[in-house]
Amino acid sequence: MVYEIWSPIPSPIRPCPMIFLNSPEYVQKLLNSSESAHLGKSFAYNPCKPFWHDGLIISKGDKWKSRRKLLTHIVTFKNLQSYMDIYNKESISLVKKLDDHFSHCPKNKAKTIDELLMTSSLNIIMEAAMGTDITKMTAAGDKSFVESVNTCMEIVVTRVLNPWLMIDWIWKLHPMSKYGFEVVSSARQYVRQTMEQNKKGKLDGEQTSLIEDLQEAGLTEEEITGEVFTIISAGYETTATTIHFLLFLLSLHPNHQELCRDEIDTVFDDPELCPGGNLTNAAFGKLKHLERCIQETLRFYPVVPVFQRHIEAPLELEKGVVIPANSVVTLFPQGIHMNPKYFPEPEKFNPDRFSIEEVKARPPFAYIPFSAGTQEVFGVQVCDAGSDELECENFEEFCGDHERYLG
Repeated sequence: MVYEIWSPIPSPIRPCPMIFLNSPEYVQKLLNSSESAHLGKSFAYNPCKPFWHDGLIISKGDKWKSRRKLLTHIVTFKNLQSYMDIYNKESISLVKKLDDHFSHCPKNKAKTIDELLMTSSLNIIMEAAMGTDITKMTAAGDKSFVESVNTCMEIVVTRVLNPWLMIDWIWKLHPMSKYGFEVVSSARQYVRQTMEQNKKGKLDGEQTSLIEDLQEAGLTEEEITGEVFTIISAGYETTATTIHFLLFLLSLHPNHQELCRDEIDTVFDDPELCPGGNLTNAAFGKLKHLERCIQETLRFYPVVPVFQRHIEAPLELEKGVVIPANSVVTLFPQGIHMNPKYFPEPEKFNPDRFSIEEVKARPPFAYIPFSAGTQEVFGVQVCDAGSDELECENFEEFCGDHERYLG
């Protein structure tokens, strides 16, 4: 299915046709294209440019391809093993914070946990990307970088949700616009300090950060700042939000919560999979039901709710169906995920949709929570591993009896 409208929002130069794709087959044609002319980002990404520079999400064409190849080489599933200590440490810390958070809460009284989840996710990504523990930073009174990340996201969301602010000269009149320069300056200063610290060397066995890997690859300070800020600001909130939605859905479906708990108990009882109470990469492969629950959560609430591509050259979807050049193509993953043709009873929470048999029976691009194909969101493995780890510790601690059910 293809829908076309005349965009009510002008591009930086002139209005352009906006195409909406809602067919997995057509979506596959777009997202699997390796043509540089089909990899462009639309004007909707402009609010991110001051912060992410020409980083992976913003860049296009040959630069996007080379940067994607570099980062994929750096962050491989094999390399995730080096992050396991960070995952384990932070997940245990989160459980302690949650326990304290609810210990003073009257029974049957709701309390929010979004801030705790956000902080834990940010700490994981910060330590992996920059080798920095934000808990120690904030304890020492240094909140500048964390505040910069939060301000960046606030500015981007404000501009995206108010389309008239996408026009630069109007945005410059907005009171929030003055904070943009401060955010960029703070981020660059912190990256510069980290790079200088890295030159002094690390102790044997000390964790290597993403910044060091990018330095070794020959990227400039500005390029490193763009990539690091992209990964941190775009990664921590999506991970925390996914965990939040997962906890919400499992609280409504205690039977699946119990299955996850039983599965996790089995893993924690295995000294090879969980030596000393710390999860390993091998343990994740045993958490089949938890993995399916996360996938079903992402079907309801995809990490990327909407994304766009600027097509600079015609793209043929099938004979007689061609997207013209200079079009903006918009995809809504949730719209595809809720199509009963691919997911019967789409409003029902059913993790078994992601059994091997069910997945094989569907078009591969009927499920695109992280985008897909050549343009799938970078770092999916990191996000999945972080979510799995935090959830395991939560279930192990809080689902032991009905008095402490997540629901």
